[in-house]
Amino acid sequence: MDPDAGRLSLRGRRWAVMVVAGLVAVGMLGIWAWPGGGLVPRLTVSGVGSWQRTAEDGSREFAIELRVDNEGRVAQTVEAIGRSGPGLRLQEVEYEGVFPHELGARGRMLVTLVYSITDCSAVPVGAWPVPVRVGSWWGGVTVEAEDPRADIEAWYASPVEQLCGEEL
Repeated sequence: MDPDAGRLSLRGRRWAVMVVAGLVAVGMLGIWAWPGGGLVPRLTVSGVGSWQRTAEDGSREFAIELRVDNEGRVAQTVEAIGRSGPGLRLQEVEYEGVFPHELGARGRMLVTLVYSITDCSAVPVGAWPVPVRVGSWWGGVTVEAEDPRADIEAWYASPVEQLCGEEL
């Protein structure tokens, strides 16, 4: 019987060590990148202020100022923010700068979303995340930024309740 039967050659052992070391390196990079926003952006949004009005033609509008926070360790390029939805039409996004905007690691930006209410009964109840389109080296991704205080009240509830005269 051959005592070396089933053993890897020196070349085979080196290859196996390199593969294991590579897998460990990729795993460590993933452990760092995932919570840091390197693979999926980690954004949160919270309401800062709002106004509402009923125009002469009877249309109801409100604006909500939102603070967008980058909770990750990696800068993100914000390309767009906001959406229309049931009972709400996004009219305008106001921002001091221009899009795309480089949102630094642990950075924040203020944007104002102006909505018109098209149907009070169709407005969503509860948490309604704000989509943020983020560009990255592998392409764009849309993340749904939620308010970390979402159990308190949806970011749009107060102005909609005042304009519609009913509780969401």
